[in-house]
Amino acid sequence: MPKPLAVISFAGLGELESDIAYLGKLAENPGLAVQFDAALNRATSGLGLAGLDKSRPWGIVAQTDE
Repeated sequence: MPKPLAVISFAGLGELESDIAYLGKLAENPGLAVQFDAALNRATSGLGLAGLDKSRPWGIVAQTDE
């Protein structure tokens, strides 16, 4: 039976972007949200996450066979 190795969940992309902006302010890096958006655009060849609803939660589960 597969066992969970890691579980990552987000309240939604919009909330994640807000959280990154907040962390940037705390770390005295107000451009952190812009850097995140630029990295996302580079990773998707400028397409962004157009098919993703920013208001819906999402997550990732990694499992092992052991």
